[in-house]
Amino acid sequence: MKVYIFQRIVLAVVSLFIIISITFLLMAALPGQFGLDDIEDPVIREMLIERYGLDRPIHERYFIYLRNIITRGDLGVSTTLYPRWDVTEIILGRMPITLQLNLFASILVYPLGIGTGIIMALKKDTYIDTSLSVFVVIFISVPVFVVAALMQYILAFRLELFPLLLSVWRPNEWVMSWEKFHSMILPILALSFGGIMNLARNMRGELAEALTSDFMLLAKAKGLSHKQATMRHALRNSFLPMTGIVISTFVFLLSGSLFIERQFGIPGLGGLLIRAIQVVDIPVALGWMMIFTSINLISILITDILYGVVDPRVRIGGRHVGTEE
Repeated sequence: MKVYIFQRIVLAVVSLFIIISITFLLMAALPGQFGLDDIEDPVIREMLIERYGLDRPIHERYFIYLRNIITRGDLGVSTTLYPRWDVTEIILGRMPITLQLNLFASILVYPLGIGTGIIMALKKDTYIDTSLSVFVVIFISVPVFVVAALMQYILAFRLELFPLLLSVWRPNEWVMSWEKFHSMILPILALSFGGIMNLARNMRGELAEALTSDFMLLAKAKGLSHKQATMRHALRNSFLPMTGIVISTFVFLLSGSLFIERQFGIPGLGGLLIRAIQVVDIPVALGWMMIFTSINLISILITDILYGVVDPRVRIGGRHVGTEE
């Protein structure tokens, strides 16, 4: 097991290195080098040129950037978006609202998604299953920003039940007030529907397959009722392949929040990347990519480790024949 975990960690670190390298090269190819064209103060221009090695070849600039991250954890300073602000402070200041949005969405997604999938599997081929399947197909097929726009028009603009945009926000604020939560209800709902339906679809497929498996017949032959066999065996076996889907759903929500934050005027991490690219603030864009990629890779790493824990067959490839776990 130790070898398996070590291999997963090494792969995650290598993946992070490759993604950051590609991102740096793409960002360096953008016109408007580090936004220097918009900086009038010659002192600031010289400071940025010296700090990032902008007068050097691209490979030297790349190694300077890596050295700063590895040795000091330095993501640089903003050049155009928030001039001379530390990138780490900018990201941390916007992180609370993004995490709050995804946390509340997760509270809705996991119980409703898994519960809906269980109902669909237990009521397979009935009108209940058919009706819920229609909603699943619709909300999986329709982009999240379309759902958000419809909710804004109907619930906010026409019915005036919720505000169109986020009304209360302060950087680094973790406190949740009722006014702030009320203005976040629409973004939370818009972000949740896709995740709920995705979980429901996968849960229905896994549980429906488990209910028709041979071990269910064996359990009933031993005297268990259909309900007991379902609770003790079918649900238990269907949750094994759902492990990765449950964890990856959080990454799905985090990706969806990029569009939701922009559409509802939420000053979180999503809009930060778009604005950084628009004004060619490369340090902010690279810092954002570093954080977001790390979150994704950590989620994948946790998924791989959990698979290895719950199913020993998965980690067979993680050790050599004859070695101890």
